[in-house]
Amino acid sequence: MEPLQLTELIRKVRAGTATVAEKDLLEAHWNQSVEDQEFLTGLSETEYSGLGNTMYQNILQTIKTKEDIAAGEEAKVIPLSSNRWIWAAAIVILLVSVMSIWIYTKNSLQIEETAFGNRREIVLPDQSVVVLNGNSSIRYATDWNPEQNREVWIEGEAYFSVKHTKNHQKFIVHTPDKLLIEVLGTKFNVSNRRGITNVVLQEGKVKVSDTESTYVMKPGEMVSYSATRPLLTPQNTNPRAATSWKDNLLLYQDESLDSIANQLHDSYGIEVEFRDTSLKKELFTGSVPADSVDQLFEKFEKLYQTKITKQDNHYIIY
Repeated sequence: MEPLQLTELIRKVRAGTATVAEKDLLEAHWNQSVEDQEFLTGLSETEYSGLGNTMYQNILQTIKTKEDIAAGEEAKVIPLSSNRWIWAAAIVILLVSVMSIWIYTKNSLQIEETAFGNRREIVLPDQSVVVLNGNSSIRYATDWNPEQNREVWIEGEAYFSVKHTKNHQKFIVHTPDKLLIEVLGTKFNVSNRRGITNVVLQEGKVKVSDTESTYVMKPGEMVSYSATRPLLTPQNTNPRAATSWKDNLLLYQDESLDSIANQLHDSYGIEVEFRDTSLKKELFTGSVPADSVDQLFEKFEKLYQTKITKQDNHYIIY
């Protein structure tokens, strides 16, 4: 259905002059629109949620604008549940516009990804620098409007060195669990693995926000967030240990072997099997080159007097 034809049909339905056949036609178009969600394929959970929020707000604005035009007086927002046809009409119009906007936006998005064990340095449109850890991705617009916020979406782990702009543009990092990390100019690390987001601030100032609270971080702090523990509680940490991976170094400070095994799996695709499960709780402090993981297991063997065998990317600790 052409946009002009659709608009005219909606106008007739709202004016009460539409025939039964025209009402059925609008309802059929509505049903087809909400069922056809192919254009949402490829959206991350964060982007999908953001698009949903935008659609909801635009629905309200669409209804308000239509009332202004029709009545020629101060707009009154009509509750969405009060009129099924207004609700359907607003969303149909919106779906047409949102699909067009999304197709344009998708074409102008830059998506960078890394494989297991790889790192990549990316220069953003504002000359800020992002280093992606292995098995990670980042999305951002290829052209940033100097009057709008700078926004990126990440999955996995990334280190940010953000430039401060003359007009104090905010730089916002979105994570899959809907956490917002807002900065002006600073250096920090964001890791989103296994449903947990960790933000470590190296220098500058970072504001971390969820749906209910906000915390302004100080250098040397880490904030963790997850759906099961949605509290922005800071703790002191060693930023160098959290960010050493970007300098091709794996640095651990009192880290459990179980935690190290999980990190190796997430970034390198390495499987670690503990035949002696008591070793999972052992703490390790030390470092190895990030591209020589075998050295790490050699240190485990000597330090904990255990035996480790390797089959491809599968390490067995006895």
